[in-house]
Amino acid sequence: MVLAQPAPVVAVTPTREVRTVEPVNEVAVDGRRGATLVGEAHGWEYLLVWSPKGIVVRASLSCDTQESNVVLAGNRFAHLCFQDANYVVTGTIRPLHGRVALRATGGAQVALAGQGSLVAGSIGPAIWRFDARARKKVHTYGKPAILLEVDRDRLLVDRDATTLEVLTRAGSRIATVRRAHDGGAVLRGGRLATIEGRRLVVGELRGKPQLTRTVAADAHLEDLDGGLALYSVETQLHLLRLSDGKDVVLRLRRQFGYARARLSNGSLFYAYNQRSGRLGHAGFLSSAAVRSLLRG
Repeated sequence: MVLAQPAPVVAVTPTREVRTVEPVNEVAVDGRRGATLVGEAHGWEYLLVWSPKGIVVRASLSCDTQESNVVLAGNRFAHLCFQDANYVVTGTIRPLHGRVALRATGGAQVALAGQGSLVAGSIGPAIWRFDARARKKVHTYGKPAILLEVDRDRLLVDRDATTLEVLTRAGSRIATVRRAHDGGAVLRGGRLATIEGRRLVVGELRGKPQLTRTVAADAHLEDLDGGLALYSVETQLHLLRLSDGKDVVLRLRRQFGYARARLSNGSLFYAYNQRSGRLGHAGFLSSAAVRSLLRG
């Protein structure tokens, strides 16, 4: 039996990096900006938004506990605040302003996503759209569903382990895709990607496969952008080139615990923590730097 060779490890040299005294959380990206929460898991202190040039804004937060679900959508942001209940907070970066857009019960499962001008969320079986000054319930399922992605005014919803649906921003159903996706699903640029076991499938919006690639065991899909896919295996991030299946593991300097990253127009935004000192790293790699990781 021939065993698959492990992916080579490549060192990541950031094009730009912001360091924080306290830990950072997962990454949201829209265009040329990334965002993360900074603080502690049971008391995030502020929202950090950065660009390839450095810090854009540091917005203080006023919740007892900030969940990780931060979203960027153009000039708008959203996150989930938990105190006595789940509060969906939305606002603008410039001018910096935020408000509670919806209050849900503490036991509700909430997921937020956004892109461009669209911020949306799933709360139990309901799919909501959060406009600048109003909110609207656009679709209701018979049982809880999870909003996974917003892409070009379309919503990707996880119905169950074998079914995905694509909705318009008004809640109309565009497509139902029967495809197992226990390793995650992403809708990006009108293409649908899923991981099931060690199989990455990228296809059309309505689910027709266009290519299949082999990934490492226990992979979870993080993002898709142009000819690149990003996935994680526990604390490791993998970058995969779709054209030939070249796969590398990203070595982030002094990484401790999980790393989060998203792709954007060929570039990459990331956030991770180290064990001591200035704990948080929030960084950016240009498209040229990303390409260099797959060289050779």
